[in-house]
Amino acid sequence: MTRSSRQKRSVKRRVSKESIMSSGSYAESQTTSEYTADSMDKRVDSIQQHYNFIQHIWQSCFSAPVEEALMRGSFVLDIGCGTGNWLKEMANEYKCSEFVGVDILRHLTAEVNQLTNITFVQSNVLELLPFEENHFDYVRISNMILCFPENEWGNLLNEVARILKPGGYVEIEEPDLEISNRGPILDHMVSCCLEIYTQHGINSKLHTRLELYLASTNQFTDVEWDHKIFSFSSFNDIPGLSLGEVSYYFVGDIAPRIAEYMGVTEKELIFMFDQIQ
Repeated sequence: MTRSSRQKRSVKRRVSKESIMSSGSYAESQTTSEYTADSMDKRVDSIQQHYNFIQHIWQSCFSAPVEEALMRGSFVLDIGCGTGNWLKEMANEYKCSEFVGVDILRHLTAEVNQLTNITFVQSNVLELLPFEENHFDYVRISNMILCFPENEWGNLLNEVARILKPGGYVEIEEPDLEISNRGPILDHMVSCCLEIYTQHGINSKLHTRLELYLASTNQFTDVEWDHKIFSFSSFNDIPGLSLGEVSYYFVGDIAPRIAEYMGVTEKELIFMFDQIQ
């Protein structure tokens, strides 16, 4: 991948197929209040498990050719940073760089808050991003597919183009939500989820549309794809990465809606995920 000209921004995109990823950070705020303490703990645990899952698949924190720039010192933005797992790992590795995480809710871990080269900004990314033009060298967007309707992606990427320096990189990592070879329990769950997502304007095949949205900005060049196709059976012997454990992340903050749609309680829904093999 060649670097872009000073007039254009480059894109390195990692698309993981047949996976189940989503941060859910931009779900309606009232949904969060519906959680019990136990389910909130379960959610936080699932975020960590999911991050471990993603790292196991990619074996790296990024694919864009930004290693040397990070070593020298760069300004990096993580959109939808969640609990800050990625920020923590990057900030510890690249101490000369400054990292910013933006999310609609603040739920960074204590370890992340202690790192001096990480700044958190609480903001809704569907509004004007609170950063100056040409500010960041590298912008990361990961697992935001369930966070807002597909028709918002064009606006978001225009904002990314505004705050990204000429010659900078944006890396987008999104899944194909339509898992293949599903067993009966998972098939029922996934079918319910996909129906609800469709009702809310979420495209389970968003990864096939991202290039169109990037092109619509007329600001990005040198777009590259990187796919990973995998079987969940390969994770069965890894603690915390079984199909059931990772699958819970799939429903994210809409767990109460999924449970209602399926005619079960949220506790029963969690139990169902625990039974997935």
